[in-house]
Amino acid sequence: MKPRLPRPLIIAHRGYSERYPENTLLAFQKAVGAGADMIEMDVRLSRDQRVVVCHDSSLRRLFGAKGKIAKLTLAMIQKRSGGAVPLLADVLNALRGKTRFYVEVKTERLGRKARDLLVENVWETLRAGGVSKDCLVASFDYRVAQKVRGLDAKAWCGFICARARALRIARVHRFAHVNAVCPHRQLLTSRLVHALKDKGLQLFPWVLDTPAQRAQALALGVDGIVTNNPATLARWLDKA
Repeated sequence: MKPRLPRPLIIAHRGYSERYPENTLLAFQKAVGAGADMIEMDVRLSRDQRVVVCHDSSLRRLFGAKGKIAKLTLAMIQKRSGGAVPLLADVLNALRGKTRFYVEVKTERLGRKARDLLVENVWETLRAGGVSKDCLVASFDYRVAQKVRGLDAKAWCGFICARARALRIARVHRFAHVNAVCPHRQLLTSRLVHALKDKGLQLFPWVLDTPAQRAQALALGVDGIVTNNPATLARWLDKA
């Protein structure tokens, strides 16, 4: 009989985003119910320094509303989104003890002061919510991990990358602050997996939704698979 490969974590990308509105409490709850081991979400800081869960820098794509998250207060965001944009704290309170969390910190166009303020607020929210040990804090910006590690040397941090060049640069100095690397699926190769595993790093590729992508990731021994459909991945892994 063919040996069974270790089961990777099922990581729900923006919740059960294939069927429900992304980054909403409903999508996260449905993801947990579908078998997700971890939920991935994106966070930003509102004008009044509240950590909100939203991928985009504005409300236009999802809600057809004007306004940048960073320039709107929480009350304004709630009004323009119909209450669909949750606070990070609300998600943690609803799902603490039921799943693990993968928080992507969005820092594009932020200066150092604004970036540090966002990271500090995120970490304090995780700490106050009692989930800092069960949460991966990741970003395309390697300085996020540096800042988080400055707040807690034992923090679980990740570096997200979409281009091979970012990985080559990262090997020089950026991996010193992370436990995990989260590459785009097109970067997933046996050579990369072995190189990262040799450094003791976890591997969480994104976003894998086809049978071929899932099979490759499982064969390579990744630690988790980021997917838009956690229910399909759970059923597939049960049969793999």
